[in-house]
Amino acid sequence: MDVETIICLFSGLRMQATRLGTTCLALLFFTRLGLLVVGAKTLYKNEEGDFVCNSSLQSCSSACFNTYSPISPFNLFTLQVVVLFTHALTVASYFQHNSQAKATWLQSRLRSRLGLDKQHFLSILAKAMIEGIFIITFYKIYDGFQRPATVQCTTIPCENLVTCTVQKAREKNGFNLCMNTMSVACLFVCLNELYLTGLKICSKSSALEKMHPTKAYI
Repeated sequence: MDVETIICLFSGLRMQATRLGTTCLALLFFTRLGLLVVGAKTLYKNEEGDFVCNSSLQSCSSACFNTYSPISPFNLFTLQVVVLFTHALTVASYFQHNSQAKATWLQSRLRSRLGLDKQHFLSILAKAMIEGIFIITFYKIYDGFQRPATVQCTTIPCENLVTCTVQKAREKNGFNLCMNTMSVACLFVCLNELYLTGLKICSKSSALEKMHPTKAYI
């Protein structure tokens, strides 16, 4: 495995990207992996056990927990990292196959119509969309980026109004905020790369139109 493929796997970007962009995304990816490992062993080791309700019914506590957290933030962040790595693996495999093997009919068509810069643009756009979708998903599921430490619950089978307390709520909110902040940072890096790549594509298009003014450039 060459250096270019390794960089692509950790940053999700090709060598056409700026060095600053690939370095930032690779560092953010490693940081997220490290936080997930730490979170799995500490904050989210027993998430339901950290959700304590003043009810003697175990089924009531479980129902309140499912209402409070339909999906664990930790699981959501893990899924996000898996999807991002899958995207990076797909991009790295595609470009490596393009450079080493004889191009198929589809790849030839993509090369002629898009070119490497435009393919790179599309891969960055996909990565930016993944980051944005997960940020919005987190906000929609939990009604914001900060979660309350105490909640009121009236879910069946609870007989009365039940008060539930989330242990280590401050630390968990800090963890969630860090993960979302890194997602936002990655999104801004991707948007910057999209802007620079778009300028490069426009510049090349203008140069080709000046060289061949009578031919339409696709």
